[in-house]
Amino acid sequence: MHRTVMLTFIFILLAFGEAVAQDAQKKLPTKSAATKPLQKGADKSKPSPPPSSTGWKQWGGPNRNFTSDSKGLASSWPAAGPRKLWTCSIGDGYSGIAVDGGALYTMYRRPAKLWQLGRVDQEVVVALDANSGKTLWEFGYDAPHLRNMDMQPGPGPDSMPMVIGDRLYSVGVTGKLHCLDKRTGKLLWSHDLYEEFHGTVLTYGYSCQPLAYGNTLILMVGGRGHALMAFIKTMAGWFGKSRILPTPTLRRF
Repeated sequence: MHRTVMLTFIFILLAFGEAVAQDAQKKLPTKSAATKPLQKGADKSKPSPPPSSTGWKQWGGPNRNFTSDSKGLASSWPAAGPRKLWTCSIGDGYSGIAVDGGALYTMYRRPAKLWQLGRVDQEVVVALDANSGKTLWEFGYDAPHLRNMDMQPGPGPDSMPMVIGDRLYSVGVTGKLHCLDKRTGKLLWSHDLYEEFHGTVLTYGYSCQPLAYGNTLILMVGGRGHALMAFIKTMAGWFGKSRILPTPTLRRF
């Protein structure tokens, strides 16, 4: 079954969201440019711009605490629910959606067709236009499930892409880490956490969410001698490893 991906902040672009914008507009001076009458033929149904926000570039949001700093959110919804802006049907997956400016980034699984001899299932990183849901680019790679994996609960991918500057970092259910150009989807570097570092293959596949710290990207890998590994964000190298297996979360004391 294909999942339907909705614009992450679709729930704030509501009919009530428009009402909030209209109410704010009434409070502006009547002679200001913001209150200039619509010209003939203008689209009066055009939705209000989304509330201001710094985006949602990593798992858990800006501070990794699942709290949004958006302002101007609607305080209630119509009885029929929020107005649907668009839908986009893609493949299976449990990857979260990263929001950066006018683009959305997520992952899904593309199964090989029976008639595609020699082909295997792929995982796909996709960028979507936030206003229309149209695909901006896709990056697919072979990702057959590994031996001893039990994917009955779901085929993956499970991890959410992470946006840092002009780069996008993703890691799939089979432990393949990729660094892509967020504007084009071009591959910049990659690592296979299982093949290269003999990471621990988990029963339900890899699902760690990347954590950025300084010039490094920290990931759980597992295996002898490197429970955690820090990869250099700007190149295909790794910085260090740890024998300890804590949850990859930064704390200040």
